[in-house]
Amino acid sequence: MQSGLRDQFNLLLLGVKRKDGNFAFRPPSSFVLEAGMTLIVMGDIDNINLAREKL
Repeated sequence: MQSGLRDQFNLLLLGVKRKDGNFAFRPPSSFVLEAGMTLIVMGDIDNINLAREKL
């Protein structure tokens, strides 16, 4: 699934930390997000908090 972070929350996805500890930096829009991943984003703190609530 595409995250929709940019469209829904105006956030830029800089990287993802997978459950196994590996990082993917600047993942493409086709990158599949999975439960348990840690997202590294850039944007307004209010938008980050909103994304946390919704996701």
